[in-house]
Amino acid sequence: MKNTKGMTLIEVIISLLIISTASLIIVVGFVTALNLFTDSNHYKDVTNKQQKALVDEENKDTDIDVDDTLANYSITITEGSTPIVVNGTYKKATSKTYKDVNLSNFIPSIQISETVKGRNIYKNYCKMMQEFSNYLKEQGVTSNDKLFEGKTKEYIKEWMMQKTGANKSDFITNLPKLYASIYPDIELDSLLEVIGTYNKDFDKEKYKYITPCMYISDSTRENLTYKDFFEDEGYKKYVFILVGDKAKKGDRPTDIWALLDNTTVEDDQDTWLIPKSEISTKIFENKTYSEFYKIISGNEWIYYTTSK
Repeated sequence: MKNTKGMTLIEVIISLLIISTASLIIVVGFVTALNLFTDSNHYKDVTNKQQKALVDEENKDTDIDVDDTLANYSITITEGSTPIVVNGTYKKATSKTYKDVNLSNFIPSIQISETVKGRNIYKNYCKMMQEFSNYLKEQGVTSNDKLFEGKTKEYIKEWMMQKTGANKSDFITNLPKLYASIYPDIELDSLLEVIGTYNKDFDKEKYKYITPCMYISDSTRENLTYKDFFEDEGYKKYVFILVGDKAKKGDRPTDIWALLDNTTVEDDQDTWLIPKSEISTKIFENKTYSEFYKIISGNEWIYYTTSK
């Protein structure tokens, strides 16, 4: 005989509960996915719009509008048990093309003096060369390996690519570009004013870039080993810190308007050598800094000192 008994009330209720729960999970899943999709498109749209705004501004070679100070802020940072208060201002930059695209920025009121920035260029250069030295050592470069041959040359290319994005193995010629990619442009307004008093043709808007440069003969460069350059601190012997033309960020100067006296960088002041007329970089060719320093005529150079 056929069993015609139906589902009991309990079984019906349990079935409904299972179906309801499963339906709820499915609905929530769809809603969540829809929200994620919507948010993703929203973020993508905002990001693309901001990127396009910045690119448009750059291509147009126009400035982005920057509001005056919107507010003064104090931020407290705790270092161990000692609170450090940083005062600053809040500003907002807005795209001229897309008014709803803006960037907020907190600017600390503590500013590094221009003299300190001018002093740091030599110290930063030495720090950069130490990092360079450590990188080559980590790759297995030994003291007697030549810098511009074999695997060492390839390691230098890798280093330059990481720092500048350029596939270069000649870091000596490209030193200004290498330095500019790691540290920002350094200008020393007070020094530029002094140069202008001695050189009437000096254009401080064009000739204001302070950068390290090297001038090494081809024969010396070909035989330069890791030991010569790094371990024996050859990188200090060959470097000239110059104020020259600034056609592009990282360009190697062709006209020289001031030269840092490297013999003073460990003191509490820097001495800059200012020629009474602009000079060519050819006077540095094939000379170390000490060799060049010995032949400087005091009658042709002005000595200008900046205190720390």
